[in-house]
Amino acid sequence: HHYSHVWEMKLLREGRPAILHGAKVGVATMLVAGVYESIRQLSRQAAADLLEASELPDRTQEIERIRAAYGNLADEIIQEQASFLHLSADAYAALKRNILAHWTDIQAIAAQVPTTQAFIALLEQVHGPTTVQALGLTADEQTLVAQNAHYLRNRFTVRKLSKVLQTPP
Repeated sequence: HHYSHVWEMKLLREGRPAILHGAKVGVATMLVAGVYESIRQLSRQAAADLLEASELPDRTQEIERIRAAYGNLADEIIQEQASFLHLSADAYAALKRNILAHWTDIQAIAAQVPTTQAFIALLEQVHGPTTVQALGLTADEQTLVAQNAHYLRNRFTVRKLSKVLQTPP
């Protein structure tokens, strides 16, 4: 999951001890389930309202955020994300129309993802961590990752959808 990879890169850059991959993935999966829950709770009209209000992210600010979050990997991320970072206003408007046109499909996908509580129950069964803090990360680090995880892969993920909808991380 995007979260776990971004956390690992941050820890490595700072010379902090690594966290077991399975622990990071477990917590990241739980967090992403929460994003799907947020999407699942949006009616088509609520999504339309969010999309109408959504503004094309400022390219310069986004590049600065990527540099802050990804350090020496930023140039690679920026290059990989060029198609998203360089969207024109017309292309961004088309993307928003496409999201709304497929809202029923998006909701169907979101409905298949187990709830955050279901993931917490599974993690507790194996005595795994269920919070970012249990991984030794701060709330600020969680926010930093949540705000930038959509840039880790050049795909239209639920994190990128959340970015376009401009819902909280």
